[in-house]
Amino acid sequence: MARTEKCPVCGVAVKPANLVNHVRKVHPHSKQEIQSLAREAKHKEADRARPRRKHPASMWMFLGALAVIAVVLMAIALLPQEGGPPTGSPAPSFRILDVEGQWIDFPDQYTNEVVVLDFFQAHCGGCQNNTRKTLTGVYNNYSQVVIISIDIDSSEDEAKIEWFKSLFVRPYTWDGDTWRFALDKNQASSSYWGQYTPTTYIVRNGEVFFKHLTGPGIGTLSYEELSAQLDLALTS
Repeated sequence: MARTEKCPVCGVAVKPANLVNHVRKVHPHSKQEIQSLAREAKHKEADRARPRRKHPASMWMFLGALAVIAVVLMAIALLPQEGGPPTGSPAPSFRILDVEGQWIDFPDQYTNEVVVLDFFQAHCGGCQNNTRKTLTGVYNNYSQVVIISIDIDSSEDEAKIEWFKSLFVRPYTWDGDTWRFALDKNQASSSYWGQYTPTTYIVRNGEVFFKHLTGPGIGTLSYEELSAQLDLALTS
């Protein structure tokens, strides 16, 4: 049934759109009522034209939930990434072939040396920058330090590692004995792995001296940061 309103003069039910005209025609002397009805109709029309917020309570609940999720994710990102042996513990042993076909028996081959262990993936952008900037700097400036870079991505192969070396390794001179590359196809070194790559360790005399696990909110080591740790490992 169509909506109606009562005439304020005679009480007859009239459609809202016809109310002003009704008063004018039937009650021509009720000027005050006509003006009042005209103002009311104008206000109603303006109110209908004004944009309205929909479900304001629901919107604030939604925004509040988003804020809570953002805080939780930030807290998770700031947590230290778990994985790998702790500093001060014996370095876990593993045995793998390097890309030259020579065995790496770690840490038995390096019991009296300082070694940087680098766990990477050739396609990883952070690993590429870490190799090009940080590890190449270590190789060029610390002749007494051995670097062992191990690709932990089983989908990659030796050809991928050679591609990686050709683009991101920038040595002054090359010595395959002090920077060795290997592909860990059988997860022999998995006890060192973090959740993300690159993962970096300094092992001194068969013991974990330092480790750095990258992750959300935790970037790769700069050359300055890694060299500071190497200086401590070599002198303390």
